[in-house]
Amino acid sequence: MSTTLFAKARSAKELGNPFVLYRKPGDSVLKLIVQQGAAFNSVVDFSERGFVMAPFSSSLPTLILKPDETYEEDFDQPQALTSSELSDVSSSGFGKEAHLELVSRAIEAIDSGKFKKVVVSRVLEFSTDILPMRIFGNLLEAHPGAFCYHWYHPETGHWLGASPELFLSVEDQELKTFSLAGTRAFIQENSPNWEAKEIEEQEIVTRYIAHCLRNLSIEPGVSAAESVRAGNLWHLKSEIVGSLGSNSLGQVITTLHPTPAVCGFPKDKAMQFIRENENYDRKFYTGFLGELNLRDAGHCDLYVNLRCMSWDRGEAFVFIGGGVTERSLPSAEWEETEQKSKTVL
Repeated sequence: MSTTLFAKARSAKELGNPFVLYRKPGDSVLKLIVQQGAAFNSVVDFSERGFVMAPFSSSLPTLILKPDETYEEDFDQPQALTSSELSDVSSSGFGKEAHLELVSRAIEAIDSGKFKKVVVSRVLEFSTDILPMRIFGNLLEAHPGAFCYHWYHPETGHWLGASPELFLSVEDQELKTFSLAGTRAFIQENSPNWEAKEIEEQEIVTRYIAHCLRNLSIEPGVSAAESVRAGNLWHLKSEIVGSLGSNSLGQVITTLHPTPAVCGFPKDKAMQFIRENENYDRKFYTGFLGELNLRDAGHCDLYVNLRCMSWDRGEAFVFIGGGVTERSLPSAEWEETEQKSKTVL
């Protein structure tokens, strides 16, 4: 396993310097950005240059690590965690009754006409002796098709994840985003048989993104939905493309986030339900993160912060959720979060 950048990241932490290690989907290059000094820098208008970490809502600022030191190297696959290293951790049964009740309340709100879709989530907390750098190495090995990252700042602690979802990519004025929704467990040699609930959920996200872009005078091209695999799961995905035109990155980002894939529709009413009913602060879960103006001005590669966890002094917090529509069944929504938890667990 290539350890040069891992060692540099450890050294940065010892010096109190924030860092982020990451690898883009399908790439063989591992990158490291180190910021000199523990300044808590926040984004003003997305014209800044660095690596951004945005929260789900405005309860926290969108942070940016300044690229004072940047490194990259070809990544040799690490050695997977051995059975003796794995914690005896399972999300099975943890908070089940509370989550079933939460989903039931969401369905009742939908039936009463408050909104059409809402994404509800839960957090699994446990203790582990495995350090975050080791967990990150295993995420890299297990999920080559995901955006894998390890973020550290003294003010936020460690965040790690293997996200299957692009939020926004812009290069040479051309933008690309995904509409990703619907979840099925991956079974070898079986294609997913999508039901009406999952198709509807994905279509809500697609229509919302296209509508937002048209409000910015961007005429989007939308591909047909297709099944894509993300680790042990299947999802429905459409690719949406367009030209940035006279819009700034900041205009597009703030218009799209959060999409119905992580919040709901209509956005404001779904957000209100989440704040009143989830009973915990998502912080950076279901926010977005990635490169901002690093290669050149107007360029970004940003990913939705899904399949993620935070870590602080041996306490790990795994975040999992799913979209609820009028066709949802609480038991099925619970099982979806169980499947999603396996990415990190």
